[in-house]
Amino acid sequence: MKSYTPIKTTVLLSLIAMSVSAEITLPSVIGSNMVLQRSQPIPIWGKADPGENISVELNSEKAEAVTDKEGNWSVTLPSMPASFTPASLLITGENKIELTNILIGEVWVCSGQSNMEWP
Repeated sequence: MKSYTPIKTTVLLSLIAMSVSAEITLPSVIGSNMVLQRSQPIPIWGKADPGENISVELNSEKAEAVTDKEGNWSVTLPSMPASFTPASLLITGENKIELTNILIGEVWVCSGQSNMEWP
């Protein structure tokens, strides 16, 4: 019969504890210092424990969701006008995530083609 060392026991207990309580996670495109497109609905999504209640708040707008059986969740905040005033995005579930310095404005995606010019 094999005996477990204290290190093996600690590692095993740590892995069990990590699998029991997963925190809210966001994709890398959602974070502090981002610019959200003005005058368009604002989708926010991520992962958490299955069945977890998620609340998302930006400025005075709030949306809620419940994660599906894989832990995915998604909300859509209403469109907002452009603003120079930085906002905070608060995502709450089992844990809280606060993203800061978020602006609402124009978002342009350019790929750097050789024929692109700004006249």
